[in-house]
Amino acid sequence: KIYKPTTDSDPGAFNPSAPGSNYQLVDKTYVDSQNDMIQSHIDIEVGSGLGARQRMRFGKSYSVWECDPSTNEKCKLAVNSKGANDCYATTGSSLFDTKSTQDKEDLTTLSRDNFTYPCSAANVLTPHVVGGKILPMYWYEESTIHSTADEVDLLAAYADSYNQSGKNFILVFGLAFIASFFGVSMLLLCLCFEQKHSFMNSDGSSETTTTTAATKSTA
Repeated sequence: KIYKPTTDSDPGAFNPSAPGSNYQLVDKTYVDSQNDMIQSHIDIEVGSGLGARQRMRFGKSYSVWECDPSTNEKCKLAVNSKGANDCYATTGSSLFDTKSTQDKEDLTTLSRDNFTYPCSAANVLTPHVVGGKILPMYWYEESTIHSTADEVDLLAAYADSYNQSGKNFILVFGLAFIASFFGVSMLLLCLCFEQKHSFMNSDGSSETTTTTAATKSTA
């Protein structure tokens, strides 16, 4: 059995026979009732496979095993007949009563009639440590912070703005390219037309000169 304190302050001494209201038994019913707080989850976005929302919780706790002589025969071997241990005195008294009258008289004569047991399986080095207590060592929690509707709308506005800027850039670049193409084309046409016009003028002058010279000769 494992118990946990129900108060944030010192719950006081723990008695396995009567835990009291300051300690709660950690059983399946309690674990099921705390399912939302204990479990971790990750929501996966189907299209991209990315994690959309997640909450990861990790914790490590230790608990010393109880050594109850009423349920475990091996725990009876750690009996102290002079009442030096702190726990299971009721069980010790019951076990003392099961002995014969002669044995009880002999033990009473030797002042060994107060049967007590260690409080946990840690009886070799720490016989006063009470078993069944959860000792939390650390707790780690990580979760996403969900965006508000205003933040989502702002991101959508930024996306629309960037999209429109991209379209404007493509339009301006296309118009500039077309204007440059027509400008270069007109320049080439003008240069070609200018060369042809000069050549035609040159041919006409030569023909006129030749005709004039022939006329003079005839005269």
